[in-house]
Amino acid sequence: MGAGRDASSANPFQAGTTTLTAKGDQTEVALNLTPGPASVSQPAFMHNGSCPVVSGVKYTLTAVLDGKSTTMVNVALADVLKAGPYAVVVHKSSQEAGIQTTCGNVPSTAPTATPTARPTATPTATPTAAPTTPPSTFQVTVANFALPNITAPVGTTIVWTNKDSLAHTVTSGRNGVFDGTGWNSAVLDPGQTFSFTFTKTGTFNYTCRVHPELNSTVTVNQSGPTSSTAGTPGTSGDYYTY
Repeated sequence: MGAGRDASSANPFQAGTTTLTAKGDQTEVALNLTPGPASVSQPAFMHNGSCPVVSGVKYTLTAVLDGKSTTMVNVALADVLKAGPYAVVVHKSSQEAGIQTTCGNVPSTAPTATPTARPTATPTATPTAAPTTPPSTFQVTVANFALPNITAPVGTTIVWTNKDSLAHTVTSGRNGVFDGTGWNSAVLDPGQTFSFTFTKTGTFNYTCRVHPELNSTVTVNQSGPTSSTAGTPGTSGDYYTY
């Protein structure tokens, strides 16, 4: 218990405790304070609101006499704590009942019910959002008169760099013929690049329109690592008509 609304040197508050004890469907309210003036009856109430400024009376308590008061309130303790906030207020005396000298807040359990239900619903939907991550990029080289065989997860952007001494294309199809459905680069001189993003799984053939004997594959999996292995080299460095 602490200072009430009107506590002052002329109206000192009385330090002590208020104890609420469950008694079945009732609540025992016991005040144990530093005694005030001997044999002076001090009205006590449980008010709506919080110290030091409270509002209307919720329960009338037994008047404090020589620092002691015990009251049985006909409400279960759980309901008292849930319905708050309340504050116990002790007045100076019956003759000066308007002077509130001592006040103590009754803890309320009302806020504890809400947060428990919130965390369970939200996280379950989040893991399904994985496809929103940006696709990765995988660099490969065309060298030694061969096209690399490539393995990558779906969503990967593959970047071919021509590091050969000859010009090449990277073209969806076989034996130098574009299949009309996949990717088809321009002729890449040494040092030039071409990129394509694979948005579906499968094994895709690709070739070089300049050198039809160069054929390799791109294997796109649902997930997994990226890798590149050397393809079968051609037997001639001569250009074909394209």
